[in-house]
Amino acid sequence: MFRLVLLGFNPADAARLARSLAGVDPDIDIVRSDGVRVDASQAAEIDAAIVAPAGDGKLPERVQEAREAGLPVVVMLPGQDLSGVDTTAPQLDFCLPPHSPGELALRAKIVASRSGRQRATTNIQVGELTIDTDRYEVRVSGQKVDLTYKEYELLRVLAANPGRVFSREVLLRTVWEYDYFGGTRTVDVHIRRLRSKIQDAKHRFIETVWNVGYRFRSPDQPPQDQDAST
Repeated sequence: MFRLVLLGFNPADAARLARSLAGVDPDIDIVRSDGVRVDASQAAEIDAAIVAPAGDGKLPERVQEAREAGLPVVVMLPGQDLSGVDTTAPQLDFCLPPHSPGELALRAKIVASRSGRQRATTNIQVGELTIDTDRYEVRVSGQKVDLTYKEYELLRVLAANPGRVFSREVLLRTVWEYDYFGGTRTVDVHIRRLRSKIQDAKHRFIETVWNVGYRFRSPDQPPQDQDAST
């Protein structure tokens, strides 16, 4: 299980988000807390925290307390204003509106993986593709594939969620993060380059979902009859 704690939420909002997170990812377990802080003994059993502004102006303090407890943090920012939050802090990620449960869950798992706290296996194995997240290595049928950092991150996000469709906007926010203001076309360019490195006639990993985005094909899912060039 992936254990999350929700901080800065009122009880009703916390309950709604907990249900939504469990709905998009059954592997998520929400840890009970007072909604304000986590003590060190409790933090040892938690993979990450999602922190929301509670309307009391204490978001920076709440984020800092979670980090001091050793937790990777995803901050649900209310808008583009980052004042008061140290954006250079390690083990910290952001989610801008709209705050979809799917993106929150994904960002929490990514920041936990980067921090080294996540207790799950560090390898992602889908069919003949293997991603070693400790070594940042990708292999297809045992052969190492050289990827740029953004290509690697894009592949890791898709391969960790086989069958799930990601819009270009979500991939842009997740891989290029909150401060990237380029157009979604950059996602298409990186997908094309990534496909040229990991795909051939025998291996069709990434599929286009027209007018939406992309998904990583599940091993038991037959490949779609579509143009793989975009």
